[in-house]
Amino acid sequence: MTTKTPIPPDVQQIVFMVCQELGISPERVFSKTRKREISVARQISIHIIRENTFYSLKSIGRFFERDHTTIIHAIDTVADMSFTDKKYKAKLDSIIQVCNAARNQKDKPNTSHWQVENLETFNELKNQL
Repeated sequence: MTTKTPIPPDVQQIVFMVCQELGISPERVFSKTRKREISVARQISIHIIRENTFYSLKSIGRFFERDHTTIIHAIDTVADMSFTDKKYKAKLDSIIQVCNAARNQKDKPNTSHWQVENLETFNELKNQL
């Protein structure tokens, strides 16, 4: 039996915010499903995590229970789609803006850069997988 890698709060927050913007439940992003809407949310989450944290490709892969080459593919897919699809690019920019606003929020004291408002619910959902 393998032990799942604990998901750090900053990664949880990014996934939670991406899912909130896309109308997807966060636990589905960590599932094995390949449905398009879930894959898009997962890929965008991975892209934002890679751009805004110091986690390696291998570490990000462990969070999502994916190989590092899948993480590279997700990052490349987001870059390609944002270059070729204006609606996708606009949505991506909007999600990044929301994530950056949360990270830069200075009026709420916390120990990390990311504020997780619904962490207990998120952890419960993640543990159900």
